[in-house]
Amino acid sequence: MQIAATYAPVFRVRTESSSDKIGMPSLPSRDAISRVDVRTPTIFYRLGHTFFDGTWYPQLVYSVWFPERRASGAFDILAGHLDARGFLVFGDAFCVR
Repeated sequence: MQIAATYAPVFRVRTESSSDKIGMPSLPSRDAISRVDVRTPTIFYRLGHTFFDGTWYPQLVYSVWFPERRASGAFDILAGHLDARGFLVFGDAFCVR
């Protein structure tokens, strides 16, 4: 999809450990624990949409996956196995009219 490449963000991640590397998520088998292969950095994209002020607008949704989210303190409820970040490109700049 050419439009996804045109508007794709550049993800710059401060890398302090392998947990901070973008990778390809996988589930080796039905009973396995999911993992993220950081040897294969991958950016996923999809087309979405939103309704704003009476009009439908397209969105490009980009996602990246990380092997884990390290705890920032003893009570960090967001820490754990797997982490992801998303980035939305919103608007009608890329609409064909």
